[in-house]
Amino acid sequence: MSRNYELDKLKAEQESAFQRKQEAYRNYEDVRDRVNAAYDAMQAAWEKRVCAREKMNQEFEKRKSAYEYHDSVWEDYGRIRDNNNSQIESLKLEADSEHHAMQDCFDRASAAYEYGDKSEAPMWSQEGHEHKERRNALNVEISELAREVKDARAHAELYAPKVDSSAFQSAQAEFETAKSLHESAQAEFKSLKAQRDQLKKTTSCAIPSIFTWSCRFGYGSPLCLYCLPIFLILR
Repeated sequence: MSRNYELDKLKAEQESAFQRKQEAYRNYEDVRDRVNAAYDAMQAAWEKRVCAREKMNQEFEKRKSAYEYHDSVWEDYGRIRDNNNSQIESLKLEADSEHHAMQDCFDRASAAYEYGDKSEAPMWSQEGHEHKERRNALNVEISELAREVKDARAHAELYAPKVDSSAFQSAQAEFETAKSLHESAQAEFKSLKAQRDQLKKTTSCAIPSIFTWSCRFGYGSPLCLYCLPIFLILR
């Protein structure tokens, strides 16, 4: 009777250990499947991150080229403006001098005609007209230089407007989002992998636990749970 009781007890312990092992293995399989899914999600997130980074780099290069072209065009305008303005200031001084000389000659011609030697009047008048022609020629040159500056600015505004960074900023935001999603997926994978590894150890330890409990019968030899039923029958 005691042997049957002992055998039933050992069988119950064996069945309980087996159920624990099965439960541990099912948990391990569940986490293993979740790890595989998390790995796939992490890889997919990584691919999206790489694509987003490539797009961001492309938009960065486009913006860089746009800035370089923008700066080049406006630098050309700046050179034309500075050079022409320098010439304009010099020509304005020269034109003012010619204008004052013209006025002086005309005043002398008028004075000679009214109060002095009238024969000198034509000479002063002629000289006054010569100063006037030079003044007018200088003013034409000044106007041409000013027009060149105006045209250069209009060209710069038309072909090199303010650089639009919205495409790069949008691509940068997409990359930051993809980066964040990848890092989250990576953290999830690492967490599940750690759970899987721990469950793997627990599951592997469940098998030896079935064989470790032994008892002694008569001869003093320890018997495992699988060998005990055979031992009792042979006895």
